[in-house]
Amino acid sequence: MKPAVCLLCGKAAIEEAGPSRGDWVQFAEYVEASTDSLDHPKGLEYLCDEHLAAGQALISKSSQEALAELQRQFGTTFAPHPANARQPQSWWRRLIGGER
Repeated sequence: MKPAVCLLCGKAAIEEAGPSRGDWVQFAEYVEASTDSLDHPKGLEYLCDEHLAAGQALISKSSQEALAELQRQFGTTFAPHPANARQPQSWWRRLIGGER
């Protein structure tokens, strides 16, 4: 599964406080993942509260078409969100004992 991070701006769901929150949106190419799969369902994308309504209006489009339309509406330049700014260590660096 993909983490709950906005398709458009990269805002993580854990950054959304209060009663208004984003949600997962099923776009036209949505295909439910099988129960024995760890894959993320195709066409299922998270949108933050700010972009949710605009994204829900585009559910008849594929996620890539919707992203292009959302970028036309909102632009493409967003400041990095603190939760996404830190680059995680590679798994093998964590395994052998830390950053280098």
